[in-house]
Amino acid sequence: MQYRLVITVAFTLLAIATALWLARSDFGDGHRAPELPLVREDSEDAARANVTALEPSAVPAATREPAPAVAEEPGSAPVVPTLQMLEDWFGPLTPTVEIAGDITGRLLSESGAWPDDRLPARDEIVIDLVSEADHSANWRGVLSIAKDEHGENQITFAFRDVPVGRYELTLSSLASFRWTPRSMFVSPPAAGLEFMRYDAHRGTPLAFRVFDRETGDELQEYDTWLLNQTESNENGVLMHAGPLSADSLAEGARFRWSLHARGYAPFFGDEASFALDGVFGTRVADVYLERGFGTLLVVLGPDPNVRPMAGVAVVLDGEAIGETLSDGSFWVQSPTMPERLEVRHEDWVATKNPLGPMLIAGLARRGYVTAIMIRPPE
Repeated sequence: MQYRLVITVAFTLLAIATALWLARSDFGDGHRAPELPLVREDSEDAARANVTALEPSAVPAATREPAPAVAEEPGSAPVVPTLQMLEDWFGPLTPTVEIAGDITGRLLSESGAWPDDRLPARDEIVIDLVSEADHSANWRGVLSIAKDEHGENQITFAFRDVPVGRYELTLSSLASFRWTPRSMFVSPPAAGLEFMRYDAHRGTPLAFRVFDRETGDELQEYDTWLLNQTESNENGVLMHAGPLSADSLAEGARFRWSLHARGYAPFFGDEASFALDGVFGTRVADVYLERGFGTLLVVLGPDPNVRPMAGVAVVLDGEAIGETLSDGSFWVQSPTMPERLEVRHEDWVATKNPLGPMLIAGLARRGYVTAIMIRPPE
């Protein structure tokens, strides 16, 4: 990531050196065949040209074209400089990265084992590693589930070939179980790191009843997402979204969710949206959907690390519709697809268009959350 500029310079020098080398090769001017003058076929010059072509010896030596220079190895391809040749000329062109080793660990369960019915769902857990010195240097850990010698599930994570430095290791979970620690600072090589999930007491299952607000008809097909926003004092904000597992949310836990049905604007809620249903023993949320467009806008800004920005004005098709909350969020709703969605904070500017094609296309993958970064003018 941080070496792209150096690599770009290296390839630029390679291109320049190649051009200089080719100028000395068979394709240079010194080896090009002489051009014949353009003459009319019925002219005296044309007749002389024909004679020259058929009987070169008939033309006085002083008027003959000089013979073209011949390459030392006719037909041989020009030599293209290699990266090693460039480094011989200009010195090292690629950065030297000192690898310190691996960072590995495991995930533990309060119950002592990971039975199959309590294994985390796919994409439920994300573990990120971020350099303390350069926040653009970051990696996502690889989680593995395997049986140990006793036949019990073991969940491990690994970051391979990590460069020398100090890093923050952060865990984000879409389930509402409490984890400890949520983050730690490490320096490679490091092994035996552990994150513990407190899941001995499971919560009451969740359920949804979804209706069309205009007609009152109950909707049967919809998707639900759990939304997680983890803030770090050192390394900014980690946003994480994935399918909601209705039976993995602990009693009393705080969480945010979204629900979407085709043709309707998404709906956003939290743990307070649910009420206990004494008949079925579940916590139920009644959701009324309206047709149109919607997204949960989250505005972030440097402070100096990435932080949620409160009090940012949200403008829809030229009309101010509100300001972001303390977590940087604002729920945008519109009966039709808007033409413009803007965020305004003093003279700061957004780095992306919230309605850009790529952001709109990825809304479902992000649980219908749109994160926008704003920066002060340069």
